Amino acid sequence: MNKVKNFFDDFTFHARVMPIMVVTMPIVIAAISKGILQGGWSENIGLILLSLVYFTMTSKIARNLGKSYEKKMYQQLGGMPSTIVLRFSNDTFDEVTKKRYHKKLNQFDGLVLPLDASDETSDTDLQYISASNILRNYANSNRNKEQRVYQELKEYNFWRNLYGTKGITLVVYLF
Repeated sequence: MNKVKNFFDDFTFHARVMPIMVVTMPIVIAAISKGILQGGWSENIGLILLSLVYFTMTSKIARNLGKSYEKKMYQQLGGMPSTIVLRFSNDTFDEVTKKRYHKKLNQFDGLVLPLDASDETSDTDLQYISASNILRNYANSNRNKEQRVYQELKEYNFWRNLYGTKGITLVVYLF
């Protein structure tokens, strides 16, 4: 597992490779048990190297499937989860907390988030989307400062990509 982790960066491993590992777990278990029973270390090393190539290729497929699912999910939910949470009409956070978040986010150039529910307009969601993009980029650039946000990004992308591959997963697990 550590050799596989060395081949990929932290984000790619957790958000893209791990979903593929979940999908292919029955195949991997069968291959390992066959390798242990039949021996052949040179063959096993070759299979490990081939699995790295396989994980690289399929991680991109998983990401693309996850992104296509994400668009459908946003349509069903009525927006990005962060956009929904930032809206004053959503009750995930209290109004005082939302005002505090909005003030902090307004410190970024170009953002003008409303500080009151009456200030929200139809264009406000564009500001919320922009705020989400700014936070995502900031967290990726400052992983040590924003460890929790970075961890949430990894988790979100893992589940998005895993859910995007659910059709493939069901077929693999059935066989």
